[in-house]
Amino acid sequence: MNCGQAINVVFTQTGLPLSYPNPGVVTNTWTATDCAGNSVTHSQTIAIDDNEAPDAECRNITITLNSNGQAVITPFDVDDGSTDNCGITSWSISQTTFTCDQVGVYPVVLTVADLFGNQDACTALVNVVASFSCPAPGISYFGGPNISDPCT
Repeated sequence: MNCGQAINVVFTQTGLPLSYPNPGVVTNTWTATDCAGNSVTHSQTIAIDDNEAPDAECRNITITLNSNGQAVITPFDVDDGSTDNCGITSWSISQTTFTCDQVGVYPVVLTVADLFGNQDACTALVNVVASFSCPAPGISYFGGPNISDPCT
């Protein structure tokens, strides 16, 4: 039967609203009905997910030990603007505390992650400078060269 009238189309959507940046499934459904009551339905399912890892960006820093011979750094001290398409939710570093025993340059790994568990890491160099509270480097004479005076 050809009705010659407009077809009634009803659109429904389930699964919304998604609360950013949480993933989920959205289903779009269209049902078209003609004047004789004949109908056809088409559904479209869209899975929303984040598989893109963050981009970890590091910067090298120099720290000076305090009067107790210690220094503490945070991930934000070595983060140089890490980014993610859905936002970074955690920052961590491989080492946070430095003492007189660690004067010199040390690699520290910064790891950033997003809500979906995607991660990236980079390495910053931390230059640890001694304070006056650190003992002077020891110099051992044990086993040193035997020097004699040739003039005696």
